[in-house]
Amino acid sequence: MRFRGCWCDSNQKRLLRYDDHIPQGLDISMGVDLAISEKATADYTAAVVLGRSKEGIIYVLDVQRLRTSFSQQKDFIRQLAEKWKPGVVGIEDVAYQKAMVQEFSAATTYNVRGVKPDRDKVARFAPLEGRYELGQVIHVRGLIPEFENELLAFPMAPHDDMIDAMSIAFKAFGSISQIAWTVPSRAVTGRRGAPAYK
Repeated sequence: MRFRGCWCDSNQKRLLRYDDHIPQGLDISMGVDLAISEKATADYTAAVVLGRSKEGIIYVLDVQRLRTSFSQQKDFIRQLAEKWKPGVVGIEDVAYQKAMVQEFSAATTYNVRGVKPDRDKVARFAPLEGRYELGQVIHVRGLIPEFENELLAFPMAPHDDMIDAMSIAFKAFGSISQIAWTVPSRAVTGRRGAPAYK
């Protein structure tokens, strides 16, 4: 990350906090950033699952990314949503992504919301940056290593799909119900390797 300070600097890693424990009673939001192309050099389709405690602490619970077709993207989103049972699924609502918002909403019972990018990606991530600086963001151990690499290099990294998905998930908290969430049994373990999306 590179905002008020240079997040490309290794010193910024000191702002990252980790925990093995997932608290009960979290509000859960899932953000999805869709990519159009499946080419090896293209952007990824990425999804990030965030939890928010009653005290306002943000937990990064799961991060996944892949390059795949439109139909497989729906399966990717559905499987991750079934794993975490989010109170809201936020999907970037621009151009081709509008179709995914409509189709996923029609095909599932999840609270699906289109999230319009009203500012540039650096500005959209700024609220989360501030929470990192205050020690209010915790990474659950077992996240894919590419996420932290992208985070520390943002906005200079070759790809920023996971960071965009994280910003979408954070913004989508505004559309979540106030029902407390309980950790699904399948979500407690196997975060790095599960589920496999092909």
